[in-house]
Amino acid sequence: MLVAVIKKPIIQILILILLLCLECCLAQGPTIQWQKTYGGSGSDGLISAIKTNDGGYLLGGFSSSGIGGEKSQPNLGLEDYWAVKIDANGNKMWDKTYGGNLTDYLQTVIQTSDGGYMLAGYTQSAMGGDITDTTYGYFDTWIIKTDASGNKLWDRTYGGSGNKTDGIVSMKQASDGGYLMWIVSGGGINNIKTDSSRGASDYWLVKINAIGNILWQKTIGAPGIDHILSVDQTLDGGYILGGFSWSGTGGDKTLPSYGGFDYWVVKLDSLRNIKWQKEFGGSSFDHLMSIKQLPDSSYMNGGFSQSGATGNKTEPSRGMSDYWMIHTDKNGNAIWQKAFGGNMADECRGGLIPTLDVGYLFVGFSQSGISSEKTEASRGMDDIWLVKTDANGNKLWDRTFGGDSTEYLYSSLQASDGGFLVTGWSKSGIAGDKTDNSRGGFDFWIIKTTADPIGIYEYSGSPNLVKVFPNPFTDSATMLVEAPFTNGNSYSLVLNDELGKVVRTINSIKQKETTINRDDLKSGIYLYSLYDSSDLGGKRVGYGKIIIK
Repeated sequence: MLVAVIKKPIIQILILILLLCLECCLAQGPTIQWQKTYGGSGSDGLISAIKTNDGGYLLGGFSSSGIGGEKSQPNLGLEDYWAVKIDANGNKMWDKTYGGNLTDYLQTVIQTSDGGYMLAGYTQSAMGGDITDTTYGYFDTWIIKTDASGNKLWDRTYGGSGNKTDGIVSMKQASDGGYLMWIVSGGGINNIKTDSSRGASDYWLVKINAIGNILWQKTIGAPGIDHILSVDQTLDGGYILGGFSWSGTGGDKTLPSYGGFDYWVVKLDSLRNIKWQKEFGGSSFDHLMSIKQLPDSSYMNGGFSQSGATGNKTEPSRGMSDYWMIHTDKNGNAIWQKAFGGNMADECRGGLIPTLDVGYLFVGFSQSGISSEKTEASRGMDDIWLVKTDANGNKLWDRTFGGDSTEYLYSSLQASDGGFLVTGWSKSGIAGDKTDNSRGGFDFWIIKTTADPIGIYEYSGSPNLVKVFPNPFTDSATMLVEAPFTNGNSYSLVLNDELGKVVRTINSIKQKETTINRDDLKSGIYLYSLYDSSDLGGKRVGYGKIIIK
């Protein structure tokens, strides 16, 4: 009888313990699945990483190393572009060095529709070496088109007049085969740049065709320093531009500074006219690193801040600098904001990336120990710090990775299995989380994590309200909507790729069966979310994944 009396409480206690253990495990975030170090005897800085069509990755950055370590080609100048192709398990397939006689910094890599690559950065070098085009200023934008094996096909340079810097930040391929580039520009008018300089540096948006000829360009700036860092094409055919500004009112800027650098967001319409602009900041320095438009036309802004709760920043400072995210409506008005940090400097240099569970991963580096939102101890001088949030900015977990010296993170992405490829620089040898020896100064350091333990379970809605068959499919599939159709309502389906980018929207679904055609979608994993059209962007009513072979 005594056993019967205590049996139920014991079971309840065991269940509670199990749930607490599960919650604890989920809060810890993913762990390191594998890691790789690539470098030579000099300094090698990894800036950009992408997933490639063959399931591997392309890594891009700069190198001052000669032949040695993982570097197979000689140094050409002070620093050169260095691209490293790896397979899905991080094994090197090939590497290529490109450069001129001085300093060349590779900033971004993209895979092009023909299976090749575009490498973009900026150069201080004169014509010569791999540079076949005219150079214009102190630093100019330099792009290289390669084939699938990294062999150079052609290169172009872009810059304004004067001994100024016109350095590309990033680029993306457009649907017409051309490319959109966003550049921090200090140069004036010449035979390349058609707009006058507004100040020390301006936002410079440039559209080129498939062989690098300029189709159109737009300069936006004010009398001080304006530094563009992120561009997204918007659902209305325009563009959203994000960066930071140390300018007051003047030129194209209609808003006064809050102090130091502020987040500066500029919305362009489809004709590239300024539709509106917004500024966010406090009394110190605030750097906007990335901006993304969401399916409901609102925006997510991510960067870092040295300000306390001043200006229009409502979050108090945790330390010297903190990660800072702002969700705005479609007109740029703040809906909510969140900050994450420890007791020292935490800089979200990699911005934010949308995740497969419609949350966000904030990537950067940290000097903080355990304090405030940082739950893991510091490994060295600077560590890689990841912060995962849900769609509303609530922190789900954070992870710290590092050795006994300095690690910087500028780029990360989510892999097909739900894990993350975390890429940056490391100066550490074998210590802390790092299992490879240092090759020289800084080295490329790549971490592949296990799948996010939160994963798809963080979605609102039900996975049972939408069914897709066959799944996987090659050409087309049928989507069956089990949600109720009442009072003339309809649904909208939003399809995201593995990086969170919206690649397809199907509106006004008014019947249970709808065909999803492959059209221009590449092979891979896609996430779909079903919204009631009366609440687009609100709570999802259904979700799931499809695979295109």
